[in-house]
Amino acid sequence: MNRKQKQVNSWYKIMSLFYDFSMNSEIPPDARPIFFNKLNIQESEKGIELCSGTGLNIPFYPKSNRMYCVDINSTMMKKARKKANTLSYTNIDFVLSDAKELVFKNDSFDFGIFSYALSGTPDNELALSEMERVVKPGGRIGILDYDDSFRFPMCGLAKLNLHQLVNDRKNTSVIYHKPLATKTNRYSIYILKVTK
Repeated sequence: MNRKQKQVNSWYKIMSLFYDFSMNSEIPPDARPIFFNKLNIQESEKGIELCSGTGLNIPFYPKSNRMYCVDINSTMMKKARKKANTLSYTNIDFVLSDAKELVFKNDSFDFGIFSYALSGTPDNELALSEMERVVKPGGRIGILDYDDSFRFPMCGLAKLNLHQLVNDRKNTSVIYHKPLATKTNRYSIYILKVTK
């Protein structure tokens, strides 16, 4: 783990104490339902969520699908595991790993999820490239995140221009885009099709 990632990891260890409250109060309330509806997860598809944090998306996972939650922060992952147990999810594997160096083989998943993850991942270009590698051709990558963020080490944000990042890809194409906004921030939902 490099210095930048250690710094972000330390921040999220502290942030885990109030992460759910902060995220649920800040983001548009319809963002996750719209996101999962447009991701259009089919029965028996296998999925992966990178930087899954405290598991805020777990209630939206179909219980019929095998899911892998990947996060680099063990404190956040512990909260996600507890959430999965409370909601009686038995179809989720939790993997402690860096999103930029996944242990999975090429083309292992039917779909992938980044939910407020690229803005908190240093070298988000590498994280998206890894997702492209592990999702099968024809599969989908769903992204829900801030439109723009800047590097601010004390809050864990990485520099991100989401529109530029998703539109300048060789291995994916945008098949859906919806802008969202609150009084203080702009967000987007993107669904990408893997075309490699």
